[in-house]
Amino acid sequence: MKYKENTIRNKILFVIAILCAACILLYWPGKDVSIAEKEDIKKAEEAMLSETEMLAPDFVLTAADEHTVNMRKLYNEQPVYLLFWMSGSEACKEQLAAVQRVWNTYGKNIYFVVVSLDGNKQDAAAFMQDVLPDRPFYMASVSVADDYGVTAVPSSVLIAKGGQIARQHTGVMSGRELAYFIEKRMHDAAP
Repeated sequence: MKYKENTIRNKILFVIAILCAACILLYWPGKDVSIAEKEDIKKAEEAMLSETEMLAPDFVLTAADEHTVNMRKLYNEQPVYLLFWMSGSEACKEQLAAVQRVWNTYGKNIYFVVVSLDGNKQDAAAFMQDVLPDRPFYMASVSVADDYGVTAVPSSVLIAKGGQIARQHTGVMSGRELAYFIEKRMHDAAP
């Protein structure tokens, strides 16, 4: 009798083990579809960017020497680094010094457009002569800055070739940070 009980118990345990193994094999969790892969995340970010991309507003810039330049013409030729500044600002002075250093490196691959929001061209010209001599600067109204979402100076806007606003930054960037600001976008935009 004891032998028969052990045999029945063993058979029951064997059947339970087989059922457990079958359940494990049939219901073993595979790849969780709710967990996104890195490449899926990157594709989603690219799709969001293309759906929400904002094109740079077009406006006419007037240089200190009175010649004019159309923004759309510039950003249709190559990327544009746009800096909004005002004279008398120490932060703008620091940013323009960083722009000078980076301009020497990237000036052939990207347009550097420094835009004064000063109402007085003579003040802007004197400030530029001290900070960024021998470089052109342009005058614009505050409404142009508003179109770019500028709320404080210095404000940097990187516009990709074709007019997409690639990056924006408010405040001072060092030469290294500015180079990264530009280089990252140029690297991301490379085929």
